Amino acid sequence: MRKFDINDKVGDIVSIYPEAAEIFIAYNIDFCCGGNRTLEVAAQEKDVDVIEVLEEVNKKYEAFIERKQSYEDYTKYSCKDLIDYIINTHHKYLWEEMPILSKFTQRILAAHGDKHPELLTKVKTLYEDLRKELEAHLRKEEDIVFPLIKTYVEAKDGKAKNDMLKEIRSLKDEHEAAGNILKELRKVTNDYEFPSDVCTTFVMTYKKLKEMERDIFLHIHLENNILFNRYEE
Repeated sequence: MRKFDINDKVGDIVSIYPEAAEIFIAYNIDFCCGGNRTLEVAAQEKDVDVIEVLEEVNKKYEAFIERKQSYEDYTKYSCKDLIDYIINTHHKYLWEEMPILSKFTQRILAAHGDKHPELLTKVKTLYEDLRKELEAHLRKEEDIVFPLIKTYVEAKDGKAKNDMLKEIRSLKDEHEAAGNILKELRKVTNDYEFPSDVCTTFVMTYKKLKEMERDIFLHIHLENNILFNRYEE
């Protein structure tokens, strides 16, 4: 069994062993927008012990192999199947959850804004910025970029390829923008540590924000490190 090392790219590690994503999330290591960096560089940026992270990844990967478990290998998906999976799983989740979280963030601002005005105003503002960014992004993917990719794969047309690569670069910039908002949300909420004097709705809001963050990271990983890489390389 090949073990990972500190010179492996974090995006490649997650592509080979998807459960590594949970480890990287726990250490706040960016494996989606920053998936092209080595584990050593990514760990240094977060000031975490790269050997500690590496040993945890390899230990769990070894146990995974020994148990002969299986996982969905998205690197083997065709272009069409991967795009359909992204739309039917990650896009569907976001379209359903984004309006719900808008209501939740508004509720906790109304209920606890007098005690935590700066915190909850920032949370509400950042979340709505994220929602606005994502809504435009999802429409662009569904209406423009994904059809362009499918057209190129079917026709291998030079103009289609140039148009596709231009749009992919634009999408990756948008991924970076969304990722920066998520990082700021983590910062202002102190890694989603909620105050002691809050209600169940407050706790649920933070839980939903963390769940959305995780889903977005996995979503971006599939696009940046698997789908887009096929054509940029």
